[in-house]
Amino acid sequence: MKEYITKFSLERQTWDQLLLHYQKEADEIVSRGATEAEITEVEVEPATCFGSSQIEVLNTKPDYQKILQNHSKIFDCMELVMDELQGSVKQLHAFMDEGTQCLQKVSVQLGKRSMQQLDPSPARKLLKLQLQKLPTAPCSKSCQ
Repeated sequence: MKEYITKFSLERQTWDQLLLHYQKEADEIVSRGATEAEITEVEVEPATCFGSSQIEVLNTKPDYQKILQNHSKIFDCMELVMDELQGSVKQLHAFMDEGTQCLQKVSVQLGKRSMQQLDPSPARKLLKLQLQKLPTAPCSKSCQ
């Protein structure tokens, strides 16, 4: 743990020195009377950042704006594909709902037809007789 604290302390000192260096440069520019100063690129001396973990991260950071620009056509195509897919899914859901409703109607119709066919059957008559003979007792708590 002490090793990490020492490492980070040294790194902080390096960053502080770098900041002081650029602050001094900025003060010199202002003292010279420059009204406009354009800083297009800041070059950091390798010696000042030696051992810094931030420089490794900064050097390996991809240019996301350039990546987005290079892939804009792909993203446009992906957007179209996703829109088409969303429309297809909506149509599929509508088809499934319509199919379910149709199957429910057919099921009800088949149920009615099968009951109509059972009315004159001897088994149906026997069931009706047994239901009429049963006493109508109040239902127990277990069947409620």
